[in-house]
Amino acid sequence: MYEVRSKTSFPSSNPARLFLCLVFCLGTGCGLTYPVFDDNQPLNNPVRVAYADGGQTLVLEDGRVLRLRRPVKGLWERVARSDYEVEVIEREDLEDGSIVGDVFVKVRYTFCGTPWAGNLPLFPDHVPACGREPIDYGQTE
Repeated sequence: MYEVRSKTSFPSSNPARLFLCLVFCLGTGCGLTYPVFDDNQPLNNPVRVAYADGGQTLVLEDGRVLRLRRPVKGLWERVARSDYEVEVIEREDLEDGSIVGDVFVKVRYTFCGTPWAGNLPLFPDHVPACGREPIDYGQTE
């Protein structure tokens, strides 16, 4: 008649079955990683901001006064979210001694866990938690 097995066979009991299950998981989009959010510093040469005046002027702690090309809405809030640090990347030095350059702030990324939802958490996937964003083009006074 019918034979009833008392023992269930798990795929790991046979290396070939385990390999086929692993290939199936990877082939259907199931990964082997889990997210680890690194608190990084995206600004290469950060400078502390002492004061922001009206959305167009930044007073830096090293004494420089940076006037932006146009007013930026919510400038002080963006600087505060950047831990009161900005980065000025110099483009050119003018004859009067002032510097013209791009101004960047640090932004914190928000993440959705969907890309890691179906994964088997075996290997860490290091993800930067912060990036940098340009706010405007400015000139020191």
